[in-house]
Amino acid sequence: IKGGVDVTRKKMGGSGRYALQAAVEKGHVLIAELLADAGCRFDTKLGKNNKTPFMIAVDKNHVEIAKLAVKKGVVLDSDAILAWIW
Repeated sequence: IKGGVDVTRKKMGGSGRYALQAAVEKGHVLIAELLADAGCRFDTKLGKNNKTPFMIAVDKNHVEIAKLAVKKGVVLDSDAILAWIW
């Protein structure tokens, strides 16, 4: 990040996942926070399933990351709210 890599646009290696998406899927709170501070958004739809990192955090029961997303200003649209309550 300090070297100027645009973490908001680059997919990681051959996995096809974005950095924030991978951090959220694995439950890495501190990495998710660093990426959010670098400009990654929790409400950007990513991947084949069109889920946001916030939705992934909710699906995986990563409560601390979901709280972080809200703290960082995630837009709670109807899809996000449904992910939260289901």
